[in-house]
Amino acid sequence: MLAYLKPGLKMSMRSEMEAPLRITMLLFDCAELGYDAVWRNVRPIETLRLPFLSQYSPGQAEEIGAMFREINQEWLPGQTAGTAVPRAKTQILLHKLHQSVRADWNLMESGAFAAFEQIKSKLENAYMDHHRIEKLAEEYGISASYLRKLFLKYTGMGPKEYHMHIQNQQACRYLTFTDYPVREIAKLCGFYEEYHFSKMFKQLNGVSPTAYRSSQRTGQ
Repeated sequence: MLAYLKPGLKMSMRSEMEAPLRITMLLFDCAELGYDAVWRNVRPIETLRLPFLSQYSPGQAEEIGAMFREINQEWLPGQTAGTAVPRAKTQILLHKLHQSVRADWNLMESGAFAAFEQIKSKLENAYMDHHRIEKLAEEYGISASYLRKLFLKYTGMGPKEYHMHIQNQQACRYLTFTDYPVREIAKLCGFYEEYHFSKMFKQLNGVSPTAYRSSQRTGQ
């Protein structure tokens, strides 16, 4: 079993004297570093999109456990290049965990989880469209309330918030890598009016689309 403790989260466990519990823990910080001809600002990542508890098949558990042991054994702080390899392996481990997020294997086998993944994929690929969550839930045979629970469990946000998150990600890419006018980016991201797009963007990013684009171009 794998437990992911977000910053500030505490966990207590009980162990037997005859079979003491052994835990390997990794404490790390994450950040995003953008690049567009020149390196951009470093942005701390507050939390990862991993569930609190994850269970894996025997083969996966063995592979993940081996990676943890390698990172722990090869971590040699204070020595030249003593942390380079385990840092790289930590990134590989995090990538693998994100690729195989399955906190409940019984749920994964169920139609509800399949419906969740299909709806999640639809929100990601058709982010420019307007979606009614209740209608999507009915279309894929899952209750809207249970769909929301699954989104909160696996993404940390509700389906509407997740859709807006994807729209915002795409908007940031357009602002960073294109010279499209803000009104055109608003339409490409599914907003009928530039005003509503700019309002949403500022709520999520703390700055207007124009200011965001300027900061990406100047590296500030």
